[in-house]
Amino acid sequence: MKVSYRHANPAAGNESFLLRFEEDDGNGHDALASQTPCVLVDAGADVDVEALLGEDDYLAAIVLTHAHSDHYQSLATNLRHGAPIYTSEATASILETVLTDAQRHADDGLGDIEAVLDALEPFEEWVSPVAGLRLAPVPAGHTPGAIGVLIQFEDGSGSGAEERHTVLATGDWTPQHAAGYPGVDTALPVDVEAVFLTASTNDTYETALTDSVGRIYERAHAGSSVVVSASGLTSVQYAYLLGHLGEHLERPLSITLVGQAAKLAVDLDYDVPNVEVTPDFNEPDELLAPGTITIAGPEAPTEGSSGRLFGAIRNDPSATLVQVLAGDDAPITSASCTTDDFAVIAHPTEAAVDTLVEALNPTQVIIAHQRGRAAQRYKEEYNSFVWTTDNTDEYTLYEDSEWIAPPWMTAEGRSFVQQGNGAGRGLWLGDAVDAETTAEIPLPSCARIEESVDLEAEGLDVDTLEGRLRTSGTTETETAASPPADVPTASASESSGADADSGSASDGDAVEAETTASEASRSETEGVGSITDRLDAIEAQLEDIGQRTGATVPARAIDAGDGITLLRVLDSDLGSEIEHGETVRVQVQTTSDSEE
Repeated sequence: MKVSYRHANPAAGNESFLLRFEEDDGNGHDALASQTPCVLVDAGADVDVEALLGEDDYLAAIVLTHAHSDHYQSLATNLRHGAPIYTSEATASILETVLTDAQRHADDGLGDIEAVLDALEPFEEWVSPVAGLRLAPVPAGHTPGAIGVLIQFEDGSGSGAEERHTVLATGDWTPQHAAGYPGVDTALPVDVEAVFLTASTNDTYETALTDSVGRIYERAHAGSSVVVSASGLTSVQYAYLLGHLGEHLERPLSITLVGQAAKLAVDLDYDVPNVEVTPDFNEPDELLAPGTITIAGPEAPTEGSSGRLFGAIRNDPSATLVQVLAGDDAPITSASCTTDDFAVIAHPTEAAVDTLVEALNPTQVIIAHQRGRAAQRYKEEYNSFVWTTDNTDEYTLYEDSEWIAPPWMTAEGRSFVQQGNGAGRGLWLGDAVDAETTAEIPLPSCARIEESVDLEAEGLDVDTLEGRLRTSGTTETETAASPPADVPTASASESSGADADSGSASDGDAVEAETTASEASRSETEGVGSITDRLDAIEAQLEDIGQRTGATVPARAIDAGDGITLLRVLDSDLGSEIEHGETVRVQVQTTSDSEE
């Protein structure tokens, strides 16, 4: 058996590659010269399988690791020879929604997506597209439904007994879970000898994820109408995290998934506490309200569902836009509403990549999804043959019962790797383990974990969030008939009764107050807890609200950014009596939720 690979798009992502399995008759000749099977793993931009296949090759299978466009966008144009498309059950369930939406936005189209859907073969266990070759999915984290794939081939050349060898293609991966779908499992039940390693890394993923989730929750609990813009599957992931975080903190918030993200959640059969799905909507205003979270794509809110929602809040200083960015789109930073952006890119840390390779201890490591200097750093990193090629040339990995070293490697380097790994290791069939037993090799499940929710495993720093949100979330503001002598009064530029999306009166009215020049600088955490200090410095020029109500009523402080603090009156009866722009007098006094 001779096994070789070719990168399929090294200049346009380098995440796709072709594996070729050429049988040998034992005399150095191809026994099946007209039938050499090949497997394409992912079909990203600029993949041309016709140019990659040799004259006697045929496409036996395509593997789709997950439903991100840089892995599926050339699927339709690369279907050949009736090859099945293997992918996870979850990815198969959403692919029609994903491809249909992408087809509408692709400049040149994606080709015949119906043909792609017809070729789908979701798999959970071992499948064998051709004799002597089989594939199985393994968890990958990264995004809901993502998988890696184990590829096993049999070789009996020169030994008189069949030997089975295993290649792992990680796909994009993380050790963290992704909305309940498990991350990479390093304790695989097979001896992995070659790894096609997606080596794109991000050392700030958990920090950015925690900060963004905290900010969204914090602003919504403060009474702001929050719009979150993110890609479709990331939107689903954020709804999952925010819904379960609210349950964990015993302070749930109202969350709505909108547009394509809602369709994906339905396709994946999610049922998350406090999350509603609205695939189609006519009026953005109907989805927006103070103290709620509305999540939609795309991640840059310049079009689509998130664009329409942003258009409804951009002139509302009490509303908030949080942009979750994983691509190259520039965030929106200029609007009357508060705007935040976070780069949340689900890739492993460099340390996690090293841990995975050390745990698997493969003979071969082929770097994917990296090129140039970023790929070269792995060359001397492991006790393995490391391939960092960035062209579409064919390279032999295995031949004549041996794993082949890169041609540029020194004799000393080859000897070092062979002694440490053993070039001929593999699973022998017919001796201690028979073929029937190996068919039952247990695999880690790629299915979503339903019985429990582990926010730490998802990548959230729950301890940090508990400290930040439990503290900031208990700060409230009350209004009263007249201020005591030791409490400074405030100057309000206007009383805003504008609803967060339409400018009409809502459950409560906000009193906008500008801080004085002597105000202390904002604390590092822009939570509601910091607003109390700012309210203490507000100038006193408000009319006595007690003259009309004679009662103390609660209000919630809202940090609107740019030195502006709003007070949202929580008493709906009083709120209906206050006109927009009317001057009132307030007493500032903080209370806990239990004292309301």
